[in-house]
Amino acid sequence: MAFINKTDVTQYLEATTIDQLTDGVDSIVDDAILDAEERIKEKISPRFNLVTEFAKTGATRNRSLKKCCISLAIYYLFQRVHIDVLPEGREVAHEEAEKWLNDVYEGRL
Repeated sequence: MAFINKTDVTQYLEATTIDQLTDGVDSIVDDAILDAEERIKEKISPRFNLVTEFAKTGATRNRSLKKCCISLAIYYLFQRVHIDVLPEGREVAHEEAEKWLNDVYEGRL
């Protein structure tokens, strides 16, 4: 089971926008979520036990990790449609997520 799901993603991106990006195919959302989780593992698994973190559900999930995962998943959803211009807010959220991952890896958080 994934750490986040489509319902979590809708906290930051409207369901209608998600459906437009994916033509209503939920497996595309699932793939974007798995891509986001993989990126997080690549960055910080050497320092943290992500098996334990990713196994958490509901309110027990780390809010910062959840937000990072959602931001990355949304970025990957937009990236899949090969649009020329990524919405600025999505680019900023992606950069913040990557910065957060770097800060965690470097022990600054």
